[in-house]
Amino acid sequence: MNCAKVRWLLLTDYLDGQASETLRRDIREHLKSCAACAAFEKAAVEKASRPFTGIQPVKPPESVWQNIKEAIAEEDARAAEYRPSFLERLRDLARDNFLIRRPQYAFAAVLTVVIAVVVFFNSPLHRRMVVEDYLRREAVYLASLDAPANGEGESELGLGTAIEKYLF
Repeated sequence: MNCAKVRWLLLTDYLDGQASETLRRDIREHLKSCAACAAFEKAAVEKASRPFTGIQPVKPPESVWQNIKEAIAEEDARAAEYRPSFLERLRDLARDNFLIRRPQYAFAAVLTVVIAVVVFFNSPLHRRMVVEDYLRREAVYLASLDAPANGEGESELGLGTAIEKYLF
């Protein structure tokens, strides 16, 4: 048994006398070998148990118990009559099957994807692709400047249209 479990059991079942004999024996063995837990037990007895020694249990009136029993019976009756709608069943199904039970893992996965995207777009490969794309576009543009304008063929070097011939 580890110390955390022993301390939890000390504060719950052991000091109240509700622990089974096997569990009480295991706790006593642990207390013999662990000075920290033994000191914890002593402090727990002093602070939690000793102030209540000699106090007689209070028995509530029968009407209180009757009210509690009636409330439980009413709740059970309502629960038996209740039938969830299709949307409620669908919501529960989605919650049970798709709910992220460990948000820290979801956060880590999203963070990993974001880092991968940032690294890719800042990588030399991506920068080289951007530069190559820019150079390709510039080459196409410069080649288009050397092409004949206004539908001029390669054989025609003069003015192409009648208006141009008139004006120039």
